[in-house]
Amino acid sequence: MKPAITLLLALSLTANVALLGVVFNRSLPSWRQPRASGTATTLRVATPGTSQVVDPVGMKKIRPEDEPANVAKRLRAAGIPERIVTAVITAQIRDRYAARRAALQPDYSQYWTQSGMTTSAQARVAQRELWREERQELKNALGDAYYSTPGFEGAIKRQFGEIPKNKIDALQSITEDYQDLSSDIYHSANGVMLPEDREKLAFLEAEKRKDLAGILTPQEMENYELRSSKTANSLRSQLRAFDPSEKEFRSLFALQREYDQKYSNRRPDEDAAARQQRTADSAALQAQIKTTLGEARYAEYQRAKDGNFQQLASLTARLELPKETAVAVYDLSKDMQKRAQQINNDSKLTPEQRNQALSALAGEANGKIVAALGERGLEAYRSSGGWWLRNLAPRPVIR
Repeated sequence: MKPAITLLLALSLTANVALLGVVFNRSLPSWRQPRASGTATTLRVATPGTSQVVDPVGMKKIRPEDEPANVAKRLRAAGIPERIVTAVITAQIRDRYAARRAALQPDYSQYWTQSGMTTSAQARVAQRELWREERQELKNALGDAYYSTPGFEGAIKRQFGEIPKNKIDALQSITEDYQDLSSDIYHSANGVMLPEDREKLAFLEAEKRKDLAGILTPQEMENYELRSSKTANSLRSQLRAFDPSEKEFRSLFALQREYDQKYSNRRPDEDAAARQQRTADSAALQAQIKTTLGEARYAEYQRAKDGNFQQLASLTARLELPKETAVAVYDLSKDMQKRAQQINNDSKLTPEQRNQALSALAGEANGKIVAALGERGLEAYRSSGGWWLRNLAPRPVIR
């Protein structure tokens, strides 16, 4: 993208007329390739019944140092589509910050050291400030159009749902401030979380919710938590192989949120009474989930939370096989493990007979998995979730 940005920023309709013509041609079929006549630079507009030649930008050159808001105004006045205006202004502004952004990057030449591959705390702060400064300049240049760009609008909907534009800036400020504070804690922890780190994170999460609740209506807050809360993110991860409906997700979220809020500040060194209470509450939660989902759907829910099934579901999706294939192989694994346990527990079998029975069972299992997943799928399954197949291997006979 960098060459395109550089060319767009130059945006000389004399020197870069071909590129601008390509951009317009891709975005608007009605634009035709620009043509130069002598020293004058023009773009030819295909108007039905005419061959009028005009300069739609209203200037021979847009310079990188020109005020972005003025450039946007002139482009719009010339009838340039908003998506083209946004692309040009974004490229112009990003180029202004390119040198500062590059100066804040780690020294990647020192690839053999951790410090050579990570950003320092000071650089992270400077990067955040630079990004906010750059974003503010983009807002100033584009005006309300900034909030309607596809990338920005999609990100806001993912995080908050439908939100009035007059609340967006304040919400972004709150979430980014708390994200910065949390990020600093994680970086300082360097993979080793102490009790005080967890307490700080829990405190920040509670404070963020208070600040958001001061801006959002109860319904807007509910929409936010369904999309962006820790409970929602964790639940989506757990249920990726469950494929819940929206109604099911909302019901499970409400139950899980109540439990999470009660134990959000749980200490690793909790006493026996606290552990006992948490165990009882966890069992009660599962009973509520079972009642909410019903017997059959609850069985699917439990299976979907099994890490082995999740890996199998990912594998069958990767192989573009029906979802039912994952269920069939998962059920097969449970049956085979049960039969293997029976063989190992059968005291009437000699070691040789036990190994023969296990070998036969392994052959049966491999054959059925090949039928379901194919040879390629069997090899992949062995290394990602099919650990139980190795347990079917005959044991050494000790004399």
